[in-house]
Amino acid sequence: MTPKDGSSFPVSGYYGPDLPSDALRDISGRLPDAADFFRFHAVCKPWRDTSTPIQSSPPWLLAAPEKDSVPLRFRCVFAKSSYRAQPSISGAGRKIWLSTADVAAIRYLTVEHLRPSLHDPLTGAVNHLPLLPHACCVDGQEENLRGAVFGDGTTLLYGISTEFVSTQCSVRAEFKAALLRPGDTKWTIVERTLWKAGTPGEHCVVYRNGRILVTVNGSLWHVITLDAGDLLLQKPGERERYSSEQYSYILESRGELLWVTVQFKIYYDYGGVFMEVYKLDGEASATPEKTRWMKKDGRSLADRVLFLGSPNTFAIDTSLLGGHGGRLLCLPQW
Repeated sequence: MTPKDGSSFPVSGYYGPDLPSDALRDISGRLPDAADFFRFHAVCKPWRDTSTPIQSSPPWLLAAPEKDSVPLRFRCVFAKSSYRAQPSISGAGRKIWLSTADVAAIRYLTVEHLRPSLHDPLTGAVNHLPLLPHACCVDGQEENLRGAVFGDGTTLLYGISTEFVSTQCSVRAEFKAALLRPGDTKWTIVERTLWKAGTPGEHCVVYRNGRILVTVNGSLWHVITLDAGDLLLQKPGERERYSSEQYSYILESRGELLWVTVQFKIYYDYGGVFMEVYKLDGEASATPEKTRWMKKDGRSLADRVLFLGSPNTFAIDTSLLGGHGGRLLCLPQW
């Protein structure tokens, strides 16, 4: 293992658990890739407790396993190599894998008798969360449940179920969510009915600045303000009418909330893939009506690369990759 400055040091129990924590933090902060970081992480608990997030170039990704499969996979961007780790999987029942603000992290949730627990599969740490109400979206709907842990520590669990209502000639989506913000002693339950809903690929959900934003379809968002009325945000322009598949992604980049739509359009004799990027404007306005989606010029993304997929969607500066920006990478399964 070689740190960034070119020197070398062994990672083993030779140093023992008595090595000063400042020295351990300095060492862990110099590790260049995922494999080295997790070898360091696995030595002993004192080493694990003082490890700092890896700052690698190019970045590495942690892929959520399908269902409860192990081991976890770590993949380096633009490299053919990968690293596998045997995680600490605990808790009974199904694991609900959550997206995280840090792409180099992952969490999963277990629910036993409405008692949720948040797990870190790499360290084995478990955080027991408040009891869920009986009338909650997770009660009997685990297969339809998704979730996220945001940068401020907010945990959001949600489920979206759709059905076609023949009397209305429209698709209806039932959105149910459980929200736990830092300092909360109980979950906040949110339920909404969304009409003219799109396909599952068009649905994405994010919590930001005290609001829950939910895509209704490829051109409409439902903004749920917990302490005020709701708001509908329409994408500028009309949705294309020809046959296509559309997928939505949501991410934060440089303080902006970005909505990315990718369309696979099918014409009579040919097809194509088209992408549009919008930013949420007017979030800080005291007048909710001033909040709107604004289309971004493609040149404004020239110094970034977008990674669109599951469980996380994110953007990174091209300076980390040593190349040019304005690129889109679709990673449905990392």
